[in-house]
Amino acid sequence: TVVAPGHEIVSASPDSHLEPHSGTSMAAAFVSGAAALAQSRRRMQGKPLLTPSALKELFATTARSLPATTSARNDEFGAGCIDVGALITAVDEQQ
Repeated sequence: TVVAPGHEIVSASPDSHLEPHSGTSMAAAFVSGAAALAQSRRRMQGKPLLTPSALKELFATTARSLPATTSARNDEFGAGCIDVGALITAVDEQQ
């Protein structure tokens, strides 16, 4: 597992205003967007799309440790916070 930014994310409200929201629904957009960028990058390079398990592995291996943790992996934060830049770099380096 990994974590993603999900606290005080500015988002549109039903009354068309922008306001901060927190929770998994905010974090899910970061993960979905990162996955879409990774797959788009593969397609642009003429490579086959990543399988769900390969994408999951890339998220875990490119996640960055959070400052509050003592290791790269733990029960609270999993592998760490997604790092989109590292994810795309890893995608570029794959065959």
